[in-house]
Amino acid sequence: MKKATCIALAFALAVLFTASCGGGTYQAPPKANERPKATGGGDTGGSGVPKKEPTGPSYSKDYEPEAKAALTAWDTWAKEKTPANYAKVGTHLYNAMRYKIMTDRNGHSTGNFYKVNEVGRLFTDWKKTFQTGDWESDADYKEAKHAYNEVQQEQ
Repeated sequence: MKKATCIALAFALAVLFTASCGGGTYQAPPKANERPKATGGGDTGGSGVPKKEPTGPSYSKDYEPEAKAALTAWDTWAKEKTPANYAKVGTHLYNAMRYKIMTDRNGHSTGNFYKVNEVGRLFTDWKKTFQTGDWESDADYKEAKHAYNEVQQEQ
């Protein structure tokens, strides 16, 4: 009799526990390594946003020399931190970023541009870097920044 009572008690506890935990309807979370599914239809390129047809030229041939010059100028500035070297980095970065924006606006991909991610990080780092002296009066720098600002305001 003791054995039957223990079994009955264990069964009752198991039923009570299952009922209190939602009836055993556990659903596992989705796998973290699965890629999200694209939404939308048509020619979206997997992003859910329709591809934009190119409406103008690509400026990749203009971007590449500016990007290379910016990376070289950054290395030069790292060795000799003068206001002129700092302004030269800014000049090339603003020109490169301007060509990148214009290419993107014309509907061309910029993903294959020369070291595009590195140049983007450098642009952010350069803007956060403190430089003493009168580097902002450099004529080439002022012209490049003005052209970049004009492109930014066009939208």
